[in-house]
Amino acid sequence: MSYVKLNSLQSDASSQITNTRTRLRNVYVVAGSSAGYIRIRDGGSTGSVRFEFTTPAVPTESSGFLMVELPKDGILCETSMYVELSNITSSTYVFDGTMSIMELAAGGWLHLTDGAPLELAA
Repeated sequence: MSYVKLNSLQSDASSQITNTRTRLRNVYVVAGSSAGYIRIRDGGSTGSVRFEFTTPAVPTESSGFLMVELPKDGILCETSMYVELSNITSSTYVFDGTMSIMELAAGGWLHLTDGAPLELAA
C-alpha cells in the first residue's frame, strides 16, 4: 500500500502553486459572474498547459461553487505547477506534497510508492 501526503492551497489570482514536481488531485472553484477558465501549467506562467477547465457564468444570486473531477492519477506537473485564472472568484488546489527536511528529522514516515512504509529515526 502506498501513501501520499496531500497539501492544499487557495488562490484568487494567477500564481505559482509549487516549485517542484507534483500531481494535482482536486480543484475546487467559486466561479465569477462571467465565464472564465483555469489553466494548469507545468513550468511557470509560460509553461505547457497540462489541463484547462472553462467555468460558466454564474448569476450573482447563485452559488458558483464547482468541484472539478480529475482522472484517478490526477494531473502530473513534472517541474512545477502554475495556475492561470480568468474570472474566478476563488480556487483551491489539492496536490501531492513532499515531506520537508524538518518533518523527516522529527521522525516522520516516508512512504515508497512501490513498498512498505519506512520509519525514519529522529
